Amino acid sequence: MDLEINLALKPQVKHSFPLCWLPNWKMGRELVYKCKHGILQYTVIRPVTTAISFICEVYGVYGEGEFKPSVAFPYMIAINNFSQFMAMYCLVLFYRANKEELRPMEPIGKFLCIKSVVFFSFFQGVIIAFAAYYRLLDFIDETADGSDQSITAISNKVQNFLICIEMFLAALAHYCSFSHEPYVNDLVEKRTLTDAFMAMWDISDVQADLKEHFGAVGTSLNINKWRGQSSQDGEKSSLVSPSSHHSYNSVNT
Repeated sequence: MDLEINLALKPQVKHSFPLCWLPNWKMGRELVYKCKHGILQYTVIRPVTTAISFICEVYGVYGEGEFKPSVAFPYMIAINNFSQFMAMYCLVLFYRANKEELRPMEPIGKFLCIKSVVFFSFFQGVIIAFAAYYRLLDFIDETADGSDQSITAISNKVQNFLICIEMFLAALAHYCSFSHEPYVNDLVEKRTLTDAFMAMWDISDVQADLKEHFGAVGTSLNINKWRGQSSQDGEKSSLVSPSSHHSYNSVNT
């Protein structure tokens, strides 16, 4: 509630390119609500698209690395890319609105570390798969013959090689950005390694976020449905003339 109140007192944060054409999200509850659920939608969409991809692979219609309309791969890539873009956009928009409050936490380095591992590596894989499909990487493997297996093998080789290097750099960046020092408190009772390991597997916060997200989506759908019914009722009532209303009331009286 304090966050919403503080945001309501701030100047309006406008949308950035390429979504600058969207109506601005009102500072306060609306901005927090849409940013939060704009981020959480990825945690729902990605498992769903993964399950769909698995089913398509079982039935032989997934076509990994193929950009053809007859396979599921390009459609899953498009959906995942759009979902990831929206999640990152909402994170950036939320940061712009709360830049001063977040400054002591130094969030830029943390943001880049996490998103480079989760999102940027995915975008990189898409670009590599696209380049391999159009045979721009054939020089890597002299035995490449343009077959689906050859294209997939080349893209996997390049991606795995780059990941090995990038994860080493990401580990160094994590060490610098996520220092343990702010969490050291000699007044708090020391926890054992077992307690820390068990706490790592506590997903109650994830369950609570997903429950709230599905509740918010359901509420939005109900509101839109109610608005649609209200507009239809208004159209129907406008078809009845005032004299008809008067006659009906007179009869009832």
